[in-house]
Amino acid sequence: MEKLKSIGTIFKEERERKKISIEEVGKVTKLSKSIILAIENDNFEDLPGGFFNRGILKTYADFLKLDSRKILELYEKTGERKEERGNKILKVKENFKPVIFSRKVVVLIIILVIFLFFVWILIPGGGSKINLKEMEKLKKTAVKKSLKTERESKTIEIKEKENLKNEKDRDKGGRVNQSTEFYDNNMLNIKIVFNDQCWIEVKKGNTIIVSRLFYRGEKYQVKGKELVIKFGNPGAVELFINNKKYPFDYKDGIPKTLNLNINKLSAFLKR
Repeated sequence: MEKLKSIGTIFKEERERKKISIEEVGKVTKLSKSIILAIENDNFEDLPGGFFNRGILKTYADFLKLDSRKILELYEKTGERKEERGNKILKVKENFKPVIFSRKVVVLIIILVIFLFFVWILIPGGGSKINLKEMEKLKKTAVKKSLKTERESKTIEIKEKENLKNEKDRDKGGRVNQSTEFYDNNMLNIKIVFNDQCWIEVKKGNTIIVSRLFYRGEKYQVKGKELVIKFGNPGAVELFINNKKYPFDYKDGIPKTLNLNINKLSAFLKR
């Protein structure tokens, strides 16, 4: 019995049969070389995932004039399992947060160290080699470090509260309040709010500054005079430019690329 061909094999054999190079596919479909190779090698865990993967497969299938409906049915039976495993690994990595000791824990540790030090001094012969001046100096140093740690912890806590307030503070007109530290009047100040899972790629010139999958509830900020932003699932995002919601046209299931230039957007920015 003949073994059922994989999705990647179907795409690769059809492309080679028609003598089309990977570069030609990318030029017409706007898919990157890494994405095309991932499809042809059945490495679906290397794709952005979710709804975006189906859009990519349909785009590639339509280009090669394959039956996209059958391709997507086969993907749901086989490729989607690989994608789910890859996404689970990605979520574990992105949800990992380093353990940060609280201010109270740090102060208690310092007090404990000071206490043990004095216990050691009081033990016969334990502190015979340390004079009273050195003891006083060590005591003052420990107290100063404790106070400094407490002040730094309070400062960090205040900044975190301010950042959280700025993220949540959105008015009825669709504007988003950005921090004064980020905002620059001479730049395009971009903020992207994710209402669902979406892969994006942001380029400044020829440099890719971000290329990853974002999840519902996440936000991303970037600024520059000229930016190229690609959305895998454009219906899942809200785009704000200089505190104004920027509307753009898109089709469900089709990736969207925006070329944003501060000069071309001058009319929009003056509204």
